[in-house]
Amino acid sequence: MKWNVPIKYIGLSGLLMHCSSPNFSIAPEPLDSTISDSGSETHERLDSAICESSVILCERWGKNCDSFKVTDSCGVERTVNCGVCKQGKCGSSGRAGVCGSTVSYDMVSTESITSVWSASSGEAWLVNNKGATARWNGTWGALSPVGASGVNRLWGIDINNIWMVSASDSMNSIAYWNGTDFQFIKGFPLLFSSVSGTSRNDVWAVGNNGVILHKWGDKYDDWKKADVNGFSEDLLSVSSVSPTAAYTVGKKGSFGYWDGNTWQFQTLGTTEDLKSVWARATNEIWVVGTNGTVLKQIDTEWISMPIKGISVTFNQVWGTSSNDIWIVGDAGTLLHWDGLSWTRSVLTGVMWNLLGIAGSGGLKDPIWVYGDSNELIQLKVY
Repeated sequence: MKWNVPIKYIGLSGLLMHCSSPNFSIAPEPLDSTISDSGSETHERLDSAICESSVILCERWGKNCDSFKVTDSCGVERTVNCGVCKQGKCGSSGRAGVCGSTVSYDMVSTESITSVWSASSGEAWLVNNKGATARWNGTWGALSPVGASGVNRLWGIDINNIWMVSASDSMNSIAYWNGTDFQFIKGFPLLFSSVSGTSRNDVWAVGNNGVILHKWGDKYDDWKKADVNGFSEDLLSVSSVSPTAAYTVGKKGSFGYWDGNTWQFQTLGTTEDLKSVWARATNEIWVVGTNGTVLKQIDTEWISMPIKGISVTFNQVWGTSSNDIWIVGDAGTLLHWDGLSWTRSVLTGVMWNLLGIAGSGGLKDPIWVYGDSNELIQLKVY
């Protein structure tokens, strides 16, 4: 047998050898390991011939600093260095060093709340399962009917550009708020689950049977159906970071990504339904789903991050930075990743399923949590 590509072998103590025929030789440079400014991550550039790099093992086992022993998927026992631990200070950049939170419960609606969206200004909108909306600017205003039912998601650029999608086969399944009133986009009697974008001219909506719509242009009703190359699984969530990078997840482990020209689909090594995707950047994507599924993409590799002792369905993931990630799920589950570890928050009396979480990202602005109840939970983290 003749190999047409060079082979690299990595052994214990970081020994890297290279075979380009006929003999192995020691590589001239050591492994490239660096510690980030936060002192919390170690990144290694390794050849794909080894089972997992240290950074993958650190992420998989929820370690963001310090060393630990582990047996990798090749059966090799290794001591993995995940960086130097540095405890953040209260109120530091992001929410990595949060000291606590206050919780309040708002009875805004008599119906279950299905979505909340918060603007960068700190203002927020909500919609209930009857299609009525309310606006928050320090206090919640009165509910106002929109004329659409089965609303699943709100998303906007600012308080004058907000989109709403519905799981309704009526002609009112997409609506646009222009700062004055809602306008309905006609011609798409489809069942939509999620909406996201990067500007008022670049918005995606996804839904049942693999349907994806794209708004590309200045007109509010300039939507077109995307070519999905025969993909037909139900899509449950979409997140976009640029006009050339959008991501969607759905049933049976489905994952799709937009590269600026086409949608491509794959499964992420699981048959669990993937309920939510949140992309911070093209090299950091978080996905959650049924049976406690938590997946994270680091650069081009996907890793599983199971949270010990928790196997409920996770319904949404959202964050503001790499060290400020939130997950909500069934049975009142609320989790926070601070870059070092997961923390579970106990919400007194809340055992109903939490379906969503939203915030502006501002340190002093509230985070909104909602679910199978007419109660809206307001978190203020400090």
